[in-house]
Amino acid sequence: MLSEANLTPGPSPTRRGEQASGLTKRKILLAISVLIILLVVFYIIPLFFKSDREAYQFVSTWGSEGNQPGQFSGPIGIAIDKAGLIYVSDAENNRIQKFTLEGAFVAEWGSEGSELGQLSRPMHITFSPDGKLYVAEYLNDRIQKFSPKGGYITAFGEAGSRAGQFDRPTDIAIDSNGRVYVVDFGNNRIQVFQPESRKG
Repeated sequence: MLSEANLTPGPSPTRRGEQASGLTKRKILLAISVLIILLVVFYIIPLFFKSDREAYQFVSTWGSEGNQPGQFSGPIGIAIDKAGLIYVSDAENNRIQKFTLEGAFVAEWGSEGSELGQLSRPMHITFSPDGKLYVAEYLNDRIQKFSPKGGYITAFGEAGSRAGQFDRPTDIAIDSNGRVYVVDFGNNRIQVFQPESRKG
């Protein structure tokens, strides 16, 4: 005698086919979703960063530790003049060095001391609109002005906390009007100066 369980019909071939078809569709949709995620992560997102990452490519390098021409000991500031020559403040060697754009040594000037034209820990440097090089001197608490060939022109500033005095000036910038902006590090302030001929 047959039981009811034996009499219960199983899934029809059509039903089994539909189930298999549904499972296959889900697998296909899952695979497509995974491919879309991989596409976004590895191809689309990098496009937003690609231009910045490739905008600057390494070109060259020069210099080594020492005190010979072309060597450095604590280089800090760098500036480029209108002729395309590069100037570097070689802080611990107390000098300014000049190079071509390819890094070939051209000239140097400066010696340790506090006399006019001498340097004591030159920091950042910049050019004025008329092509003169300004140097912020950390240990001499002053700004010195030189010609592109290293000829001393003038200086201003002294140690102190009053207007026009400095306590370890570190950086300098000059605007198109010739005004000089100095980072007065030890006094926690910025000082602004204007050449006497430009006052008013």
